[in-house]
Amino acid sequence: MPAPNRQFKVVDPVKTDTYLLSFQDVADHLKTDIEQGLDRDEATNRLATYGENILGTDGGVSIFKVLLSNILNPMNFVLLLALALSCIVKDWTQAVVLAIVIATNSGIGFAQEYSSENTMAALKKLSAPTATIIRSGKLDTIPGSHVVPGDIVVVEEGDQIPADLRLIEAVNLEIDEMLLTGESMPVRKTTDALFARPEEGAISVGDRINLAFSSTTITRGRGKGIVVGTGLQTEIGRIAKLLSSSNDDTPTDAGNDSFAAKLSRFVHKLPGFKKSTKTPLQQTLDRMMFLLLGICIVLAVLVFWSNNFEWSENAALYAVAVGVAIIPEGLPAVVTVTMAVGVRSMAKQKAVVRKLGSLEAIGMVSNICSDKTGTLTEGKMTAKECWIAGRSLIVGGTAIDPTNGGVSIDGKTLTAETIEADPVLYQYFSCAALCNEASVHAPEDPSSSDASLTAWTAIGDPTEVAMQVLAYRVGMGKPALIKSTNATFMAEMAFDPTLKRMTTVYATTGALGYTVKYYMKGALERVLECSTSYYDADGQVKHMDKSVLENSQAAMEALAEKGLRVLAVAYRSQEGLTKLPTYDATIDRKTVEQSMTFIGLVGIYDPPRETSAPAVRTCREAGISVHMATGDHAKTATAIAKEIGILTAGQEHLVYTANTFDRMSDTEVDAMPRLPVVLARCSPETKVKLVAALHRRGKFVAMTGDGTNDAPALKAADVGVAMGLSGSDVAKEASEIVLTDDNFNSIVSAVKEGRTIYANIQKFALNFLSGNQSEVIAMVVGLAIRGSDGQAYYPMSAIQVLWLNMITSSPICLCLAREKGSRDAMRRPPRGYITDDNDEFNFSKDKTTSASLFSPRFLADVFFYGTVAGTLSLLSFVLTIAVTPRGIHGYDGEICTSHGGFNEAECAEVYEARGVSFMVLNTILLVHGWNCRSELDSTFFSKESHPRNNWPLFWAIIGGFALTLCTLLIPGLNTSVFMQLSFGWEWGVVAGCVVIFLVASEIWKAGKRRYLYKKGQGRPSEDVEHEEMRAMSH
Repeated sequence: MPAPNRQFKVVDPVKTDTYLLSFQDVADHLKTDIEQGLDRDEATNRLATYGENILGTDGGVSIFKVLLSNILNPMNFVLLLALALSCIVKDWTQAVVLAIVIATNSGIGFAQEYSSENTMAALKKLSAPTATIIRSGKLDTIPGSHVVPGDIVVVEEGDQIPADLRLIEAVNLEIDEMLLTGESMPVRKTTDALFARPEEGAISVGDRINLAFSSTTITRGRGKGIVVGTGLQTEIGRIAKLLSSSNDDTPTDAGNDSFAAKLSRFVHKLPGFKKSTKTPLQQTLDRMMFLLLGICIVLAVLVFWSNNFEWSENAALYAVAVGVAIIPEGLPAVVTVTMAVGVRSMAKQKAVVRKLGSLEAIGMVSNICSDKTGTLTEGKMTAKECWIAGRSLIVGGTAIDPTNGGVSIDGKTLTAETIEADPVLYQYFSCAALCNEASVHAPEDPSSSDASLTAWTAIGDPTEVAMQVLAYRVGMGKPALIKSTNATFMAEMAFDPTLKRMTTVYATTGALGYTVKYYMKGALERVLECSTSYYDADGQVKHMDKSVLENSQAAMEALAEKGLRVLAVAYRSQEGLTKLPTYDATIDRKTVEQSMTFIGLVGIYDPPRETSAPAVRTCREAGISVHMATGDHAKTATAIAKEIGILTAGQEHLVYTANTFDRMSDTEVDAMPRLPVVLARCSPETKVKLVAALHRRGKFVAMTGDGTNDAPALKAADVGVAMGLSGSDVAKEASEIVLTDDNFNSIVSAVKEGRTIYANIQKFALNFLSGNQSEVIAMVVGLAIRGSDGQAYYPMSAIQVLWLNMITSSPICLCLAREKGSRDAMRRPPRGYITDDNDEFNFSKDKTTSASLFSPRFLADVFFYGTVAGTLSLLSFVLTIAVTPRGIHGYDGEICTSHGGFNEAECAEVYEARGVSFMVLNTILLVHGWNCRSELDSTFFSKESHPRNNWPLFWAIIGGFALTLCTLLIPGLNTSVFMQLSFGWEWGVVAGCVVIFLVASEIWKAGKRRYLYKKGQGRPSEDVEHEEMRAMSH
């Protein structure tokens, strides 16, 4: 044994292509003896050199960092400033309310973020606990974490592979690699070196049949292998590294020291500007808060300017009031509550939300990249079509429940009687049942509420399970058939990867002696070479001829074109034996596998879920492109894609293999008219590359999947959607949403719910922000209205503003958040939809909508409603004072704005005017809540205007008015806290202002309807009939 070499470099199967080398060359490179393995000292040295065979993780999520990031965010910057000013001027009521808002927002955000990041921990759990190795010539069992490169590992059926191995021995070895490749069929392994053409690039993971990968499971056989990768150097480790680096936001100009580059890096580190996993809405709100912070400072300066920059408590309090007015304090809380309500609603739709932001994000998804196996399909093999003596049989039903479908020929369902009367069919289904090691089990308790007790189960190789279920569908399951024929098992010639066939031998006893029956299945060419005869359509056994070979080959190719895995079956019997022969599975194989009678073919596949095709169709109606990215073969993927509607006629050119796609540069990918719709033989990097290519085209991407191989793409996508039942822990931890029923259709419900949530956010954001604007207009323009001493009257007090924001608006907005979804929510393109010359949906460009909350139409609404409401509130203040005996400038401004006490003789009329202004704006904002339910529909005359469509909102408006009335009427509370007084005839002013606002709103909406109708855009998001909008536009 050579001396330990500290400079030895671990062999990475991806970088050094060990699958292209003979296993002896790999052993020589790793300086290990195939028979003796490493000696213990060398193994100890290598363990110190390369570290343990574990998926290393970072230190985890820091509680302090998560908490600090949720406190020091842009929204709280503004609120903390207002809180500080409130404390300085000792306005404790306002300070306490602001502190509660900050604590609530920060606490909810902290709890959600801290509980969501456990992806690497889940990956770590996949490490194998133990491994059987050969060291110093002796077999030993060690912890899987102590396996080192160069170790000889021994594996057998049921074992989990502890590290990446280059196989040196494979006896009937089959390995389930679904968690890496997504392919449901176990992979037959070999020890031979592979060959790759230079122009084809690296062989994909699923085709490296002389490697065994860490964390995969052996389903059949046994073997040995040389460890060529441990820890993060394994395929599963590469996935871990992809996940850990998916959030890397290192600036591309890090080496540029120019002032512009430094400024750019500084700005992009600010919340709302830096690269992050936040949704567009969250980033928009962050940027809005920075803007409002700047406006808040400008308005505060304006207040002190109006006071000649002289410090006074009144001016400071009014500056705080203006700052509070510009900030939608309740918006973060309402958004959070809306998301929480959405979480419960999504749970009813079988979708568990792990990150609140995904609720908003899922609604703007434009592309769904879905895994095939277990997501669009059931993840279980089933027979679909049979070819028997020139006749085609169609198999109904899916999965392993034999009662949910039957077998038909020429439209007639086969029965046990029909089959017994047809010797060809009888032998065909006998072969399916008896040349088989799988077993199928009926439900334990069909009436139980426990789903696990009501489902059919199966044990065995997926292909054999499919064959056994096929036999069960016609009442010829293995147990029943053995019982009815009194057959005895004699021998099995196990499936051999070289021969590509298997044979079983059974014996029965009759009046003429023993009958021995031989049943064979395997690859067509291997079965035909053992066949000397065949069954014709009449059930007659005839000598094999060329036409049978040609017809069977054509039938096989036809089945393969449909994406089916094709097996052939054959049979022969020996009758009248006086003594039963004995067979050795190795020595007598040639004797057994001869003179067979060829019967037919069976096509097997992993069927699509029943709900997949309708879900894909709904996605297309909603302007969402569905891409299939699978580890399966191109023909199989294409067939499934066509069956469920992902591929339509003439789109075969949009099917790519991973080798072809991976060799393309980003520039070449970006130059493609359309990206691949189906990607076959995918590796984790291929899926991530597809997501990145979609991102470069401005698409918003959701990735669905269940396997560990899907995790990097789930993390890279804007929204990761994992399968809850069949999904790995890694996939779930990498995702934002988990589907509890593994139903692709549930993502459609999630998208609709996301669109509804966002539409409701727009509604209450409009109410909030237009209210804030109206307050600012009334307060800032009101600075020009001054008393006899030259001091401003301040049309609103700080407490009044805080009341409008928290008590008046917040309940209204919470009720708006519960609005029902639009009927046509899934018949419109997603927000931010980008149309081009290669657009597959042909949506009108006029129908595209902005991805940002603050679209031009939204901002126009905020400006209009806010300006009208603020102007009416200010005019009511001016009118109330103007008709008093002293007139507008007849009162002392300093006294009437002082918090030192109420001077009734001097300030009663000013307090009344402030009360009128407050009630006008309060009432307008309440009815504006009903107005915000629809962007275009009439507030009172549409089908949706009846209170029954949102009773909580109706009663919130009534309750909000009653509560505000109390602040006006309760003595002491009105003058000492709110600085207002009750009034009489001025209620006519209040009513008139509200009517004016509603009339103006109706005119505004009617004008928008006419404008949009003329553009051919129609109503973009409203729950009314098209004919109604057409009538309103005239």
